[in-house]
Amino acid sequence: MESDEEEEYSNISGHPRGNTNEQEPKSDTNKEVKRKTIPNEKWSKELNARKINYNKLNEIIANYLFVQAYCHPLKKFISESKIKYNFDENLLNKRYLIRSLIMKNKIEQAIEEINSLNKNILNENKFLYFILQRQILINYIQKDQINEALYFAKKVLMPIAEGDSFLFKQLERTMGLMAYGSINDSPEKELISEKFLEKIASKTNLIILNYLKSDKKINFNLESIVQLMNFNQNELKKEIDFPLIKATSPLTFTKVNNN
Repeated sequence: MESDEEEEYSNISGHPRGNTNEQEPKSDTNKEVKRKTIPNEKWSKELNARKINYNKLNEIIANYLFVQAYCHPLKKFISESKIKYNFDENLLNKRYLIRSLIMKNKIEQAIEEINSLNKNILNENKFLYFILQRQILINYIQKDQINEALYFAKKVLMPIAEGDSFLFKQLERTMGLMAYGSINDSPEKELISEKFLEKIASKTNLIILNYLKSDKKINFNLESIVQLMNFNQNELKKEIDFPLIKATSPLTFTKVNNN
């Protein structure tokens, strides 16, 4: 499974250069600049003074729930926040069903549901077709059905991976699960974890959404805001001591006191 891409930022913070005037006392040249400190009380006061457009914030949250196919949370959130958010309910329900089936490891049923949406989704997306079929192979291996696993790998997955070095490497990685007496002893045991199924479900959902909404831009506003917040926080802490966000649910900050 391909790893999530992380956007890298260059270090853009600047530090004032020291005065190199030889007539200036050495003590001033080597004197450290005292870092600015913002204690929790002041930080909290500044945050509370900022005006927030809650309608816009609610729209961003609703959009996130829609994109991720969190069906019931989205409907409940719209009802409780009383915002107007138009969305394709049939598509949402179908993506939610597919996501749920994958999380329950019912891959064949998930494939049937995807094909009922549009057969071209799998026909035109080699990577998605591979990762779903690979999960079927993993299920054979977990059930210790080695002959079935070998046959399935040869007849189904090998033709998909042929000529694609990335997919072939992933197939080799999967087959490595059979090289140990117990799958739990394998360095590739991540492939049988619930977290890995969640990755597959999330990836499948986004591919479906992007395929069916190819004429419209899919907004990832909430993810962008969180990334920007983390970046700005990391840059700011290079210059200033201030309360860092250490958890978002509930929102908690590190402790910074007055000197």
